[in-house]
This record gives sequence, structure tokens and C-alpha cells, in this order.
Amino acid sequence: KPLPKMANVIDYALNPAKSDRMDIFLCAAGKCFLGANSGLSNVANIFGVPVAMANQVPLAHVLPYGYVDLALPKLYWSVAEQRVLTFKEIFDSPSCGYDESKHFEQAGIKLMDNSPEEIRELLLELLETATATVEYSKEDNERQQRFKSLMRPGHLSYGAASRVGRHFLRQHAKLCED
Repeated sequence: KPLPKMANVIDYALNPAKSDRMDIFLCAAGKCFLGANSGLSNVANIFGVPVAMANQVPLAHVLPYGYVDLALPKLYWSVAEQRVLTFKEIFDSPSCGYDESKHFEQAGIKLMDNSPEEIRELLLELLETATATVEYSKEDNERQQRFKSLMRPGHLSYGAASRVGRHFLRQHAKLCED
């Protein structure tokens, strides 16, 4: 679907210059990379470009590789309980590793996409990271540590140096509690 015309925006997905070679060039030459858990985010990582990934699932794979990288997990909605599951509930269950929609359906879980505001805030934080102007409060760091403390060995993101977006953790702080 074409993007609306905007100043300083190139709709690369529909641009005649789009090619495999240009994909690699843009990943390498960009100030930062905003996407999802796709192969192109790994290309940006190889070139040391800061990466932010939205709508990350499964939760066990939520964090990207680089120490300046950021991520936003999808929220897990329990159909039976009619509520968002806490991160502890997810990390303590097999659902943290589900990567097929049929598994979520069988478990009675609906995935909730990140909101446009959450993605916007993630991008702003990524731009601050890319320009070395990012600042985290003591509370931001505590929320980050609380989230990471819920991960266990075997989760692919266990021990990752990257972070979950600060706005997201501020907004969903209660989901990090035990």
C-alpha cells in the first residue's frame, strides 16, 4: 500500500530503485534501522547501525543483538481471562517461545500489535541512541532490569545488552511485576 506523499520521505518499498543491492546499502549507510524481526535488521547490525524492532514475538527472542539496539514486544492477551498477561506469566510458560499463530490460538492467546504511539516513541529513542544523546532515568534502568530479570537461560534474549523501549516499559510497568 503506497505511503501518502510526505516531505523528505521516500516510499522505498514501491520505488523503482528497490533491489537486493540497495537493501544492503541502505542497511549499511542508514543512521538507524526501524523494523521488525526480519533478516534485514541483522544486516543493519552487521554494519553497526543501531536497530529498533517493533512488534517482537516470541517474547523469548524479543531483544536484538547490539548493545544500543531497542525492541518492543507484542502484548499477549488471554482470551479466557480477558486481560493482558504479565511478562512473568509469559516467560514462565511455553508461550514465550511460540513462533506460529496456531500455537497462540491453541493456548487462547491473541497477540496485540504495538500502537503507533509506542512505535513513534521507540523511533525517537532510537534516534537519541544513534546520536548518543539518549538519557535514562534511574527508574528507566530499574524497569529495564526488572524486565530482564524475568528471562531465563534458554531464552534467546537472555543476557542481551539491548533494551526494551523506555516509553513502552513506562507505559506497561505493571506487567514487569511479579
